[in-house]
This record gives sequence, C-alpha cells and structure tokens, in this order.
Amino acid sequence: MRLALKHKIVLVLVFSLVLTIITGIRGSTNDTGVKTVKRPPAGEVKEVELSVTREGDTEPLPVHLKVDPRSYSKEEAGKILESVVQNLPELIKGNNKDLDHVTGDLKLDTSLTDINVTAQWSSSDFETVSFDGQVFNTKMKEGEAKDVELPVQLSLGEALAETVVKIRVLPHEYSPEEKSAIDINNALGEADREAALKDEITLPTEVNGRGVSFSSADKGVSPWIFIPVGIALSVCMWYMEKKKKEKEERERNEELASDYAGIASRMSLLCGAGMTVYSAWDKITGDYEKEKNKDRRTKREAYERMSETFSQINNGMSEPEGYTRFGEACGIREYKKLGSYLSEYVRKGTGDLKKLLHAEAQESFTRRKAMIKVKAEEAGTRLLFPMIMMLGVVMAVVMLPAMRSFSF
Repeated sequence: MRLALKHKIVLVLVFSLVLTIITGIRGSTNDTGVKTVKRPPAGEVKEVELSVTREGDTEPLPVHLKVDPRSYSKEEAGKILESVVQNLPELIKGNNKDLDHVTGDLKLDTSLTDINVTAQWSSSDFETVSFDGQVFNTKMKEGEAKDVELPVQLSLGEALAETVVKIRVLPHEYSPEEKSAIDINNALGEADREAALKDEITLPTEVNGRGVSFSSADKGVSPWIFIPVGIALSVCMWYMEKKKKEKEERERNEELASDYAGIASRMSLLCGAGMTVYSAWDKITGDYEKEKNKDRRTKREAYERMSETFSQINNGMSEPEGYTRFGEACGIREYKKLGSYLSEYVRKGTGDLKKLLHAEAQESFTRRKAMIKVKAEEAGTRLLFPMIMMLGVVMAVVMLPAMRSFSF
C-alpha cells in the first residue's frame, strides 16, 4: 500500500527529529575531558582544535594545537637503524627472487618504514642500476651477470647509519608472450629491410617455424556502441513526439478558442432571427462546407466537429445528445458550455437561448482580444534577441573605425 504524500512528509520529519536527538545525545556524551593527544605517524603533522576551561571561567576558550611526530632518543634511533639495515634485502628486492638474482627493478625508496627512516641511495654502476632502483638489463646477453654495489645512508632524526648492499644483476627474464613479440618484431624488421626498394612490405607468414597471420588493429566502431545510441535516439524520438503532440494539442485548442467567438455569434444571430437550433447548425455547417469545397477555406477543427455532429443527428442521434457530444469532442470549456446550453434548450425548451448565446459571444470576443494581446507580447519578446544582435553589429560598425584611428 503506497503512502500518501502527507504521511511521507511526516515520516521524513520524524526521522530527521530522531537523527537530531541521537546526534545531540552522542555529542553530549562525547564531550568529556581530553587527557591525551595521540601523535601522528612519521612524516605527518596533526592539527587539533581544543576547548579549555580555566578555573573560575564560565565560557571555554578555543585552543589550536600543532602536534609533530614522535622523536626518538639516540639509543632508540640506533636500534631502529640496525633493524632496518638487517631487513634491507627484503625491503628493496621488489618482485625479484633475491638480491643474487635481480632481473627486474628494485624498490629503492627514500622513506623505508612508517617511522620515517630516510635513505639516500647511490650505485657503483649507474648504467646498470640507477639510484631510484631502475635496472637496465634488457641488452644483457644470456648467461651474463653484473655485480653492483648500492651504498646507502640511513637517517632517523640525528642518528645515521651507512651500509653497502651488494646485488647481482642477471639478464631480463622475458615471458613467452614477450619473447614471441620480440621475434615477430625482428621478423617484421627483416621484412622491412628486404623491401626497402619496394612500394610495399610483404609481411612474413612464418616466425620461428610457426605460421602467423596479420590483421588490422583498427577494428572500427564497436558494435556495442549502437545499443546506447539506439536508446538515446529512442528517448529523443519519444521526447520529440511528445513535444510534437503537445504542440499540436496547443495549436488545436488555440484554433478552437479563436473560432468560438464566430460560432457563438452566428448561433446567436440565427436563433435570434427565428431559426431553430437545428436550422442554425445546418446553416453554419453548410456555409463552411461550401467555402471549403471552393478552396477558400482550410479545415477548421470546430467546424469539422459541427459537420460530424450534424451527420450523426441526421443518422438518428438525438439533438441533445449530439450537441453534448460535440462539446465533449472539442474538449475545451467553452464548447462544453455551448453544447450544454444547446442540449438543455432543445430538451426542455426553456431559457432565453438568444441571451445566453449573446453573452457567450461577448465573453469569447473579450478572451480572444486577450489572447491576441498575449501573442503580440510573445512575438515582441522573440524579436528582442535579433534586435540586440543588430544593435551589437551597429555598435561594432561605428566603433571599429574609431578604434583604428587611435592605433599607432
């Protein structure tokens, strides 16, 4: 069972009130005296906002405290550095098996632990291992090895420690995919060199005894893109169709409202001249059909509905029902009222129909004048932007020559 809007609003307000109470209670229970402030991790600085209440004061004073990381004594720092020196092989080996089998980059960080032990690295062979741990071994031959020393200076506060880490660099270990890519690139390079004097390069069909085939890497547009595009287009089409129907409905209602004054006025005149409602209806629809057949008048919704109603009455429908249906088919208030007047008059034969129709005609003329005035204001508003653009063009035409005359 769906909740009514007022019930949902009440639930939201109650929930907000409960959260307010809970938050207030938690804030009051947490508002206890602070005895200690924990220091931040190494390398960080923590800023703490406190409130202090002195004896005799009624209002607390705000206090800002800047907390630095913990400092270590010389003995503590020395022990920490000794531990780091012992663990250096594990700390820097990275993805390598160990320091005697270095085939990939090392992890030579300048900060080795979470207590801010800093390290300054160097290398005995920068062409093989850089100070940041990059290993250059892709051009080393199979079976070749290079011994490299990595001097490092460790520091923690004022405590220092120096050591040298020895490593053995081996040729880069290629995965099967990497080896295949190298072989294929070599084969393509060879094909390029062989076709240096030709307009086209013949790609190899075999590499290391295995057949290969090439295809363009540019696969064009992915077919999956058409699903969101189709959805977006469907939404756009639905939106455009909706707007189109709204526009057609609006234009139809405006047309009906525009024709109502003429219909009510003619009905008032004809009925006032002694015609029955049926005869006046026949006269108005007949004149409309004649003008339409002579191509002097386009189709008008109100008159088309009148012609349809006249045909229904001639085919056996009662007049009151026909006039009522006419008002419902037109769909706007004025025609519903007119249909109701005519139906009531034909059914009971009472009331001053001429007076009612005359009042309707006068009222409809007033509404039509107001509608024309609104449309004129809308047209003026739409013309405002082009007028601003024209003003800008005129100002540019006037000012540009003047600005050029001041240039040196």
